[in-house]
Amino acid sequence: MQIRCPTRRHRSSALKRYLENIDTHMPELIRAGKVRAIGASNYSAARLSEALSVSASLKLPRFENLQLLFNLIDRAVFEDTLQPLCVAHGVGGRNWPNLRRPRGCR
Repeated sequence: MQIRCPTRRHRSSALKRYLENIDTHMPELIRAGKVRAIGASNYSAARLSEALSVSASLKLPRFENLQLLFNLIDRAVFEDTLQPLCVAHGVGGRNWPNLRRPRGCR
């Protein structure tokens, strides 16, 4: 199950409430085998780190996967900030898009 990042108006306390609300039923779904793992999408390194620490402190299921912007052109954000965090915490990654669409294409 992939979970998108809360909008920018969500701050630290809002992220905590957001994760608590998501994770109220998530343990049940994981135990029932309906959800194998939880993944995040479009999280910055700071937001992912905070989400991992919140889920650890509340003993909730954590994000096991991160869907991120990574391709031949857009590599710096992942390689500079997210890769060390993902390696340190054992979080897998999925890239999107594989190839960057040329400018002007819709």
